[in-house]
Amino acid sequence: GLGDVYKRQGYDFLISTGKNPWGMVMAFEKFMKMEQEAGSKSSYVQKMFSSHPETQSRIDAMTKRCQKDGIPRPE
Repeated sequence: GLGDVYKRQGYDFLISTGKNPWGMVMAFEKFMKMEQEAGSKSSYVQKMFSSHPETQSRIDAMTKRCQKDGIPRPE
């Protein structure tokens, strides 16, 4: 789908500009943690990601691609 195209393009853009794509994975992980810590109250993060319910699948896809390409995750 279109989301997959955007994931590939985002990854390819980061690589082409010399950036580590793990940064995108780590950002999504932070957003998920913030959302979980917010609990049931409506938060900015929840509103921001309400149109992006597949955050975990995005993390998984980017992680697999980084691992496949042999890019080490920063500590």
